[in-house]
Amino acid sequence: MSASESRVRSDDPLQVPLDASLREVRPASSGTRTPTAPPWSRRKFVRGLQLFVGFTVAGFLLLFLRGELRGNLSLLFGLPLWALALGLGQGLVDVIAGGLRIFVLSRAFGARISFLDATVANGANILLGGITPSQTGGGAAQMYVMMRAGMSFAVASAASVVGFLGTVVVLLAAGAMGALLHPSFSMPEGFRVFSAGTVALFGTILLLFVLAVPAPGIYMGGLRRVLGRVPRLGPKLRDSAWVAQFEKLLADFAAAVRRGGREQRGMIVLGMLLSAVIYLNKFLVAYVVLRGMGIACQVWDVLYLQELQYLVLYFAPTPGASGVAEFTAEPIMRPLVSTALFTPYVILWRFFSLYVPMILGALLLLPHLARNGGPPSASGSASRR
Repeated sequence: MSASESRVRSDDPLQVPLDASLREVRPASSGTRTPTAPPWSRRKFVRGLQLFVGFTVAGFLLLFLRGELRGNLSLLFGLPLWALALGLGQGLVDVIAGGLRIFVLSRAFGARISFLDATVANGANILLGGITPSQTGGGAAQMYVMMRAGMSFAVASAASVVGFLGTVVVLLAAGAMGALLHPSFSMPEGFRVFSAGTVALFGTILLLFVLAVPAPGIYMGGLRRVLGRVPRLGPKLRDSAWVAQFEKLLADFAAAVRRGGREQRGMIVLGMLLSAVIYLNKFLVAYVVLRGMGIACQVWDVLYLQELQYLVLYFAPTPGASGVAEFTAEPIMRPLVSTALFTPYVILWRFFSLYVPMILGALLLLPHLARNGGPPSASGSASRR
C-alpha cells in the first residue's frame, strides 16, 4: 500500500481507489482472507446516491403525468404519533433483526463476531444495496465488514448466502400461501408474470444450493461439462483460473455449511426464522402506514399485496428499486388505496421501509469506518475467528 493511499484512507473512509469487486489477500500466518479496502469509493457512492434520487424523482414525475400525484399531502404531516413511532421502530427493527441474523449465522459456522459488528454489516448491506443497481453493492459491503471483524471469506460467505437463502425460502413460502389464500385479487398481468418469474428464479437458486452443498465436486464437474460445450470459448472457460478459483471457494463454502449443519443446526434454523421476522416486519410497514392514514384494511390483505410488491421489486435494476417502487405501488395497492390517497401512502411507505433503514445504515457504517481506518491485521483476523 502506498503512503498516499494510506493517507487518503485514514482521512476519508469513502475515498479509496479500487475496482467494483471485493479485493482480498490471504495472510500467510492465519489462512484467512481479509479485505484490503471497502468495495466502494466516494465517487461511486455519490454517483449511486444521485441515481437513487434521480430515479425516485422520475418515478414520482411519471405518476404526476398519469394524474396520480394529486393526493392529500396534508396526511404526511397529520400522521398520528403512534403510527410515526411504529414506522420508525420498524425501520430500526429491519436493521437490528438483520444484524441479529448475521450474528446468529456467523456463530453457526464457527465465527466469533460481535453483535455490533454484525449490525454494522447489515447496515452496510442496506445502505450500499440501496444505492446500487439490483442491490449488487449490498452483499460486497456486508462481506467487507464481516471480514474486517475477523471472519474468513468462507465463513462470511456461508453466513451471507444462508441468510439470503432464508429470504428466498420466506418469499417462496409467502408466494405459495398468497396464491392459496387470495386467488381472487385482481392484479395486472404484467405483475403476475414478473412475480412468477422471480419465484422461478428463487426456486432455481434454492435448487442449485441444494445440489452444490452436499457434493461440490459433482456440481463443478457438471458446470465444467456445460462450459466446455460453449461454442469456441468453451475449453478456455472450462480451464480458466476464474473457474478454478470458484471451485475452491465453492468447496470451502460447502464445507462450512456442512459443518454448521452438523454442529449448529439449531442456530441455522434460528437464522432462517429471523428471515421470516425481517420480511414480516417489512410487509407490515404498509399496514401501519395505511392504518395511520385512517384507511380500514385487513392485515392479511396487506401481507398478500406486499409479498407481491417485494417479488416485483427484489431484482429491480434501479438503485433501491427507486422509480420502480413508486411506479408499481399504485397498481399493486389499488385494492386498498384510492388514487387520491396514493401519494402520501407511497411517500410514507418508502420512508419507513427504505429511507429510515438506509439512514440508520449510514449512521452505523460511516463511524465504523472512521474508527477502523486501514485493513485489519492478520493476527487480529486469526485471533477473532
